[in-house]
Amino acid sequence: FRSTDRGASWTEVEKPATVAIASSTVLADGRVVLAVQDGTLLASSDDGATFAPLAVEDPQPLSDLVEGRPGELVLSGTFGVRVIKVPG
Repeated sequence: FRSTDRGASWTEVEKPATVAIASSTVLADGRVVLAVQDGTLLASSDDGATFAPLAVEDPQPLSDLVEGRPGELVLSGTFGVRVIKVPG
């Protein structure tokens, strides 16, 4: 579901991945990033209307992500915790 009015109303949207979305965050530059359980990262620069995959070297199963220092993502999952440069 997606809301463009801070949750006053919701619209069902197509899920941008075939596996479960584990976590999401909004970056300082305004992009929305989704962490998919299989290690895929999806990014949207149009407030979640569309998503495109981000290139990630050696993707690992994910359970959470947050933006760390500027230009970095902190990823956690079954492999532990790692920091990567924000792709794209």
